[in-house]
Amino acid sequence: MDGTKVQNKIYYGYGKAALRLGLSFDIYRSVDGIEPLKIANKIGSILVSPTVNWNYTAYRKYDANDWILIVDGRSIHVGDYLVGRNTFFVAAMQHLMPIMGVKCDRKITIRRPKSVGDKGNIGYSRYEAITAATFDIIAKDCPCNFIKGSRGDTNPVKLATDAKAPWFTMYLPKLGQFLKVGDIVVDEYKQEYVVSTNELTELGWRINLLGLES
Repeated sequence: MDGTKVQNKIYYGYGKAALRLGLSFDIYRSVDGIEPLKIANKIGSILVSPTVNWNYTAYRKYDANDWILIVDGRSIHVGDYLVGRNTFFVAAMQHLMPIMGVKCDRKITIRRPKSVGDKGNIGYSRYEAITAATFDIIAKDCPCNFIKGSRGDTNPVKLATDAKAPWFTMYLPKLGQFLKVGDIVVDEYKQEYVVSTNELTELGWRINLLGLES
């Protein structure tokens, strides 16, 4: 028996376990980050049992985002969203390894300021009105995961009531476009962040964000 057949048997076994332990999740598959959970991207439903460990004896802590997904891996792909009681994206399906999912707790839109081509115009579109003429939409209403960083940047004005600008790490699947340093991220609460570092890994995007004042 070769590795491919062994892998299929493992995924089949996960599916049998999900029949006993799982809950129903909808599968969404998108080719880009533009409204990945719209109805046109739904390809079906499947039983899924998320767990921290195989014994179901551990609970998820604040500073963690990865889960083991007990699900028939023959029906899903890396980058798929699984939406049920919670929302996950499939981060990794490594050979003979457990299926890794990331739980999504935020929903973001990513805007990229357009450069100004007019001669003599030195305006910076980050501070201009948000219109189709000043920003490109890289992702829209895209579920992702945020983890708070351990530090922040002090406001240079240093007023008594100023708070430090917070840092976050954001995890999301690979998108149709490359994310760049300087892209603007806006969450569902209308809070804004700027991409400080961008790392495209085997598990998807790992992005450091600096919070911006409203």
